[in-house]
Amino acid sequence: MLIKILLLSISFDTSAFVVPANPWDPPLATDLLEALYRKGVAVQRAVDPFEANGKRYPAGTRIVPASPYLDAISIEMGVPLEPVNLPASTRLEPITKFHAEGSFRGQGKMTTLDHRDNSAFIATAFLLDRFEGVSWTADGTVILHSWYADGFARAENFSKQFVVRVTLTDDPAVKPLYELHRPRVALLNPPTWLTNLMDENTAPYETPPAAAPQFETVVSVGAADFAEFLNRGGTVIQLPEQLGAPRKMSIDTANPIAFGMPPETRVFASPGPFSGEVVARFDNGAPALTVETVGKGRRIVFHFRPQPGTVKLLLNAIYLASATKLN
Repeated sequence: MLIKILLLSISFDTSAFVVPANPWDPPLATDLLEALYRKGVAVQRAVDPFEANGKRYPAGTRIVPASPYLDAISIEMGVPLEPVNLPASTRLEPITKFHAEGSFRGQGKMTTLDHRDNSAFIATAFLLDRFEGVSWTADGTVILHSWYADGFARAENFSKQFVVRVTLTDDPAVKPLYELHRPRVALLNPPTWLTNLMDENTAPYETPPAAAPQFETVVSVGAADFAEFLNRGGTVIQLPEQLGAPRKMSIDTANPIAFGMPPETRVFASPGPFSGEVVARFDNGAPALTVETVGKGRRIVFHFRPQPGTVKLLLNAIYLASATKLN
């Protein structure tokens, strides 16, 4: 079938934005483009290589015009977009179908996933639900101990099924540090956006009326007193009620809660009181994410609403609360 090529007749000062050639989380970049397309934004790709802003971009570069939806969706997905001034001769073709793919590389007996992929959490939940083994290394590399992804053919199929970056390796430096278990999570009076976020990543949870002892983690929107639960050794994750205003945020990526995150991103900030260790900080210096020891437990406070681009911080905190740290 012939594809109709659209010629974009614009001047050099027309604003456009390109998606990075190697985005941090490739499926999220695809989700961003699909979300914009559903808002009526023209999503296109370059037919040929082109030069703009002193750089050369390859054929296939994905491009969107300026749009009132662009900034908010870019923040939501955690995908930074690069502004460019397209030459008038740039040939573009429309993109109307959106499909993300996993990748597979390497040789060895150990199957690993890239923690930068949100889809790695979906794969993790799938395996833990089937009593298969999953662990994390000291830098967050995800190791699978499962017949389901064992061997070249099964690992390659796993990458396609879950749209994840799979690497086979025999590197002795890839050692488990955290052994994961299926989390026992209570969401207390959760708003729809939170249950949707958990469901999208197939994270297990229940919605009980109170923080019962059988749970390891309580997720609460807004401040509340969980002194007894914390004193028993539970983890409380506190999320803001308001969406907040856009701000840049820097992240301590050496902290396990930040596994898989870039050193900097943008969020909708809702600053507030804080105490404890700072894991992330807004560009004005105010803490964005803190961890505080209370009794035998931990209180983790988000001063921004987790969204697809930052959900790893929430999911890391949940999975770490139920994990066993190995020697």
